Amino acid sequence: MDQLTLAFLLLALLLAKHWIADFVIQFNYMVVEKGIYGAPGGLHHAGIHAFFTAVIFLLVVPLPLALLLGAVDGVIHYHVDWLKMKINRWRSLDTHQSEYWAWLGADQLAHNYTYLALVYWAVS
Repeated sequence: MDQLTLAFLLLALLLAKHWIADFVIQFNYMVVEKGIYGAPGGLHHAGIHAFFTAVIFLLVVPLPLALLLGAVDGVIHYHVDWLKMKINRWRSLDTHQSEYWAWLGADQLAHNYTYLALVYWAVS
């Protein structure tokens, strides 16, 4: 498989993983606790991302690199989510305000850019 095809496959898997981890199996306690630094809910949520990212990369890179890529994703994911929650609380935002959705979009964009960087790291 050429590197471009591999990169697209990895991105497709990471985007599907992101949808599942962020929208299907993210529970209310995770959402509530993501804005509290070090709280179990945010750590659990980021850990799910880290685990499945490592599993995806394990398909194409050695175990140590897959674990490192997963850990990097988990740490970045945790901090992006934490910052978004802090901004939402600081600005008193909720789903009825367009600024809430702008920050949610920025959060998702940051996660997608993380995936681009991880894929580049893995295939280069």
